[in-house]
Amino acid sequence: MRRTLRLALLVGALLLAPLSALGDGPESGFWWSPSLRVTGVVDDNIFFTRGNEDGDVGFWIAPRVEAGYSSSTFAVGADVGVDVRQYLDDGGINDQQVRATGWGEVTLLPGLDLKLRNAYVPQAVILGLPDDDTLNNVQTNRADATLQWSTQLAPGRSFTIGAIGTHFLAEEHADALAIPGGGFAIDPSFGGNFLQGLGFMQVDTSLAERTTLWARTQASYRDFTEIGDADHTNLSMLVGLESRYWKGFVLSLSAGAERCSSTGSARASARWRGGGRSSASSRASRSGSAVGTCARRTCAATTRPRRAARSASSSASAAPPPSTHVAS
Repeated sequence: MRRTLRLALLVGALLLAPLSALGDGPESGFWWSPSLRVTGVVDDNIFFTRGNEDGDVGFWIAPRVEAGYSSSTFAVGADVGVDVRQYLDDGGINDQQVRATGWGEVTLLPGLDLKLRNAYVPQAVILGLPDDDTLNNVQTNRADATLQWSTQLAPGRSFTIGAIGTHFLAEEHADALAIPGGGFAIDPSFGGNFLQGLGFMQVDTSLAERTTLWARTQASYRDFTEIGDADHTNLSMLVGLESRYWKGFVLSLSAGAERCSSTGSARASARWRGGGRSSASSRASRSGSAVGTCARRTCAATTRPRRAARSASSSASAAPPPSTHVAS
């Protein structure tokens, strides 16, 4: 059994939020938002084992800076930070993880947009184990290029069609891979690198003032670099709701299903008058393996949804805004 107690202080909300007022926000030219998160951890089973449980106390420190520039035809930005994990007794699990995301998007023609995004972030190897523990994370890099066209079908309803190309790289790590005849074998240097092409269609419908319901279907093909027999296609469907009914407050809900997996998420965020912001989110998922089999293990990040480029976040825990949902 494992029990953890985590107390997080969003120091940036108290100390650094006034600095973000130097920019007027992403809707008016240059903007930036520094923050610092400090988390205290009390864990009675840091290695997540049965028997010989080992407890420890630690501190996680995560400085972060988001910045960007936007205009009527293009936007660019970056989200850079580092997670420093330090424990008092067992230094073997201390680690530093880098998070660096950059993005850009430009309007080529009315309704036609090009979006580029690159994310160098740590992500979980095994679903079901804590995805924020250093022992369950590897460093990954994912580059996405999206070309999409949108048009109005009727008042309050829009249609979007597009294609996404993805190049994914992960540092080598030990993982269990399916073998012919059944069972699994441990590969000590698995990377899970792949190329992927994805096509999607999405309909957005306005339900009320500043409230939008979206539905999306998509198909993809994934080509693995190291394990060619694991190349596979995937079909998925997603639905979501985003509401900005209350000024400064955003509520996002989403759910999706695909081959051997399903996911659901909820997120609420609020922007303060001084430029600061706070948010709360929750996510539940069931996933197949990175190679398309219905296993409980998965390679880091190869089956997890990513947020859209303009959201400027390296977290995968929240639903994206309408017309920009990107799933792996």
